Order: sequence, then structure tokens, then C-alpha cells
Amino acid sequence: MGLPKRIPLLFFVLPVFVLWLRPAFAQQNLSGQVTTLGKPLAGVNVRVLDTPTGTVTDAQGRYQIQAHSGQILRFSFVGYQTVEVVVDEMNQTLNISLYEAVNNLEEVTVQKERATEPGVTPMGKPAKMETNFGIVDVERAGYAINYVSGEKLNYAHEFVHRALVGKIPNYKLIDDIPPKVVLRGKNSINLDNSAIWEIDGVIYTDNPPLINVSDVKEVYVIQGLAGTVKYGTLGAGGVIVVKTKLGDIKSNSNHNTKKTDNYTNKDYYQNDALPYNQYTEYEPFYLKSLDSLVTAEHIYHAYTESGDNLKADAYYGLAVTQKLYQEFGANTYAKKITETVRDRHADNPEVLKSLAYLLQTEGQYEQSLPIYRKLLALRPDYAQSYRDLANGLVETNGYRQAWKTYMQYLNKTGKLTEAGIDKVVFDEMQNLFTLHRHELPHKARMEKFDVKEVQQDLRLVFEWNVADAEFELEFVNPNRQVFSFNHTYRDNNPLLIAEKKQGYSTESFFIESLQGNWQVNLTYHGNGKYDPTYLKMTTFYNWGSATQRQETLTFRLLQTGMKFNLIKVSQTSLASNK
Repeated sequence: MGLPKRIPLLFFVLPVFVLWLRPAFAQQNLSGQVTTLGKPLAGVNVRVLDTPTGTVTDAQGRYQIQAHSGQILRFSFVGYQTVEVVVDEMNQTLNISLYEAVNNLEEVTVQKERATEPGVTPMGKPAKMETNFGIVDVERAGYAINYVSGEKLNYAHEFVHRALVGKIPNYKLIDDIPPKVVLRGKNSINLDNSAIWEIDGVIYTDNPPLINVSDVKEVYVIQGLAGTVKYGTLGAGGVIVVKTKLGDIKSNSNHNTKKTDNYTNKDYYQNDALPYNQYTEYEPFYLKSLDSLVTAEHIYHAYTESGDNLKADAYYGLAVTQKLYQEFGANTYAKKITETVRDRHADNPEVLKSLAYLLQTEGQYEQSLPIYRKLLALRPDYAQSYRDLANGLVETNGYRQAWKTYMQYLNKTGKLTEAGIDKVVFDEMQNLFTLHRHELPHKARMEKFDVKEVQQDLRLVFEWNVADAEFELEFVNPNRQVFSFNHTYRDNNPLLIAEKKQGYSTESFFIESLQGNWQVNLTYHGNGKYDPTYLKMTTFYNWGSATQRQETLTFRLLQTGMKFNLIKVSQTSLASNK
């Protein structure tokens, strides 16, 4: 996925900088099962990181352990990828899947430090970097140059573009073959701001040749604009300079032009996503039994006459609530069950968040707002709590109070970065400032920016109620090419750790210059427990313009390993409110 051009960050002078610290909670008991490909895995080491506390899974793959909220559990087993999970107060049950890994040579290689050699900087980088535009003095360049020796690459991967993951700050592998890498910027689906490759002096803007890790001598990565200026607009997304041991890798075709091939992404959609209504056919029997009931009153009475255990299940109540709203609107019976679930589970953030999602989906913004206030009271140390309340205030036209809530978040963090929840907050504050400047506090300020620069055709925001939810998003463009975002411990463990440490569960994407038909699919992989995950998707059409509007959908995720369609959008969707 390409990224849009950089938008200036907020500039605030904050009188107090408070570190974002998640307070420690009382020790809690955790239990669960570790599996691989659906089968129990015995002998897995389960350890609380940086403590002597640990255990191993039994013959059924089960374990029990004690840990504090905020600590990290590490699951490791020889020959399998290690998984690390940040414990939170909702992790009484934590089921984990492990996957086989290729042997990593770095784990068994003993290396000895060498003194600085001639032609090498004190940091271990070569003093000179040879590029297509001449030789660069690494120490005097005036901009940052990241360096990785071929010997230090991750030999668990065959090709260099994969072996650089985790070796370079901000390096994100968006597409695998052909390699597409993003070094900075926002999540955007179709605006190309990816890095270009210079391999042995040849510049590739599309389809760089696949370089085997064993053939690499060294890699330099230039991220800053000052370092890429010689490459012109081609280098706007950064430059990856690869020197091979052979030095004679050439392209079989001309790749020195920007976007000459509209089909460089060879990963095509296989028409394998189910409609959501087919996905829900796999719901539990006690929910399927409600399908034969034809009135809201009948469904409500079936709920009230259910057994005590079933009525005590928050997610049963949520499922019935969702069915009533979807089929009969905001009727009296739907509101009664909403109030019952809200009151019975007033201290459960995951249930309350799910309920707020359902209310927002039905346009019941005034009813969802008190829930977000409650969530902030329950989780004042979570970044998501501030963002959600501010967003709820915007939906109820409380623009001034929304701005103040965002400012509370800023006073917590002391700064905004271009990643994670900070990126979401920045985009929403900029949007709020653009559309409602005269309704904000008098002292509200943002850096000057071009209003047209922040306007986008489509903004997609995904939120989920369970922090450990694992899923894959698949964006399919009009050419049927696929762009993927993996939110799994297997493929994106560092991201999930960062989310839980900071306390957020949201991701946003932009589609600029929307043309043709797009669709978004999702494959669900579970959440570490037996309860469903509620995923909210908000689609903002004509983002940042006077005709901006939004549509919200909430999906109940329970069945794993099945791909289904979330939404289809087109230019017709954009034009519907102009």
C-alpha cells in the first residue's frame, strides 16, 4: 500500500509534558491453551518477561500463570515463532496459536566484536556510500543513513526485502512480490509514496529484482528528504541502496520509469470472500433459533424467557440487541435490552465498547456518548478512551468539548507522532479544525496547511473491542489487485504489543482519487478467548470537505479462518451526497 504525502504535524507548546504510563494492576490468574494448526502443543515455555515466573504447557497445550497487567507473556517453543502478548485486565483467558518458523542462523552463531577498521565509522558503518549519484560521506552527509551489513540480515528469509524487516526503523513491507516498502507516512491504499530501490547503481521504481540474502554485501536506507533530493520526486518515499557481492545484477527490462506497469502488484483477488450474511450462518444455535421469529416483541420475549445463564451472557444480549436494531430499528424492545446489557456489565470495557458500536451503527449517538464517558472513567490510562470520547462528541455536535478532550490526550502524551493512535488523533483534529474552526475554543491552533491537501475521497476507520483480536484486512482495487494489512501475532507482533502498551485498538486508511469499484474483505483469526469480537468500520466519504458524511457498520466476529466482504465502494458512493 502506498502512502500519501506528509502533512505537517500539530505544533503545540504544552506547559506540562506527562509521560503516558499505564499503571500497574493487581496480580491476576491467566489460563489458556497453546495450539498449532488447531492441535494442542505440549511443552511450550510460557514466561513473564523479565521475571523468574514461568511454566510449560501440558499434554493438552494448557497452562496457568500469574501476571500483572502491563507485563509481557512470552510463548516460545523450538522451531516455532515466538509470540509476546501484553497482559491487560481482560486477559483471564488467553489462547495462543504458534506457527513453525525457519531456523534463524543468528540464534546459533557466536560472533566476536571487532575494533573499528579503516574506512569504517565508530558506529560500524562504512565511511563512504557509493550511489548512482556519486560517493557520499556517511559521517558528513547531514542526514540520517541507516546501514545493515549483509552478515546482519535476517537469514530466516530468502530475499533481502523480507530480511530487512525489523532491521531498519519505520521499515514496513507492504507488498511481498514485487517488493513494496514504506519508510514514512500514513496508511493510504492507492497513493504511491513507497521507497525506490537502487541496486548496484541501477534505480528501480517498480519491480526491483528479488535479491537473495546470501548475495547481499550491504544495505543503506535513506529516509529523510534531504538525503533523497538528488533522486527528485522518485525518492519522495525514501531510497534503499543495495550493494551485492556480485555487483552485476541487472534488470531484464526497463524499470527506470515511474509506474509504467499498472499491474506491478501480481497478487490478485480470487473471488473467495463470502457475503457477510453467509458468514453469520455459522452463528450458535441459540441465535439461529431467533431467525424464525418475525416480530420484535417475539424476539424480546424469547430473550427474557431464556435461561439465567444465557441471559447473564453479555454477548448473547449484544447479539439480540444487534438483531433487533438491524431488523426493526430503534424500537422499545431494542432499547430495553440495550439498557439491561449496559447496567449488568457496567464495569466491562469490552462489552460497553461493543454496545457503543451498535448504537453508533444505528445513529444513536446521544445514547452512545454516555458509554464513552464511562469508558474513560474505567480506563483513564488508555489512549483510545480519549479519542473515542472526542469522536463521540463530534458526532453529537459538541465540537468545542471534543477539541478539549483531544487536548487532554495531548497533555497526557506531550506530543503526537505519525504512527498508531497518534496518527488517528491528528487526522481527526485536523478535520475538526478544517470543518468547524469557528466553533472551537478561541485559542485552538494548528500549523498552517493547504485545506485541499487534507481532503480525501475516502477514509476507512476500523475499531475492535478486544485488544487481542487477530485478523487480516484485504483491500481490492478496481484492477482486482490486493493490498493487505495483517493484524496478527504471527505477522505483526510488535504492532500488537505497541497497541496494548499505549491502550488503543484502531487503524485508519485512506483511498485518494477513488476510481472504479473497491472492496474490503476480512479474515478473522480469534481473540485469545471464547467470546466474539465486535469490529466497527466507519467509512467517511469526501473526508475533509463540506460534503463529508459517514456510514458505520458493526460486525460480530466469531468463526475463524473464513474470509468475508465488509464493504464495496465506488465513485457512486462518493457522489450520493453531493
